[in-house]
Parts: sequence; structure tokens; C-alpha cells
Amino acid sequence: MPLTPKAKSILSKYNIPDGTLLPFISYKNYNDYLKELLELVGLTRMVTVKDPKTQMGKQVRLCDYVSSHMARRNFVGGLYQKGVKDAIIASMSGHVENSKSFSRYRAIDRESQNEAIKLIE
Repeated sequence: MPLTPKAKSILSKYNIPDGTLLPFISYKNYNDYLKELLELVGLTRMVTVKDPKTQMGKQVRLCDYVSSHMARRNFVGGLYQKGVKDAIIASMSGHVENSKSFSRYRAIDRESQNEAIKLIE
């Protein structure tokens, strides 16, 4: 996958003997570091999330709720909104071609449907 100059700069700092690009950390530590990073940069606004036990909405700080999976969904959604083809987004997000799970990352909204109809009018 092509990398931005910034990503190449970060990778150039590591020379791991086993050939991996970056040091491995557990998902739990990764998510903990994401939470810490968002708090450090001030992303502490309140968001409403569904409580899995009560199924009711509850208010939590964004920095307390963020996860690697949320970051992946935002990455996919951002590229989708910019009109990048599904196959390219899927390959960049680690999904296999025609993945059923990939389709859960985006919802087809009414506005997109209306725009598609305008193309055939």
C-alpha cells in the first residue's frame, strides 16, 4: 500500500530485526494509548452511546470511548465520502474482496440514492 511521506518518516525510525514495520503492542494497550492521545489533544467532548446492558443512550467523553475499531470505521467512512471505490477502501482497511463485513462500515443514505437517480435522468 502506498504511504504518505509522514508515514515513511515514522517507519524510518524503526529497524526491527524480524522485519516487522512497527513494534507490536496488544490491542488493549493500543486502545489505552488512543484514549490517552485523544485526551491529550483535547478531544473530550461528550457523545451519546448505547449502553449494551440497558440499550439506552448514555453520555461519555469521546476520549473515553474511542477504540481502534472506531478509528478503522472513521477511516473507511472518510474515504467512502470522498468517492473512493469500495474495492480500494476494502484493500486499504484489510478486508478481502466482496467481504460481507465491509458492507457494515457504511450505510447508503437517501441523498446518495437521489444523486444516483439524477445520473440516469
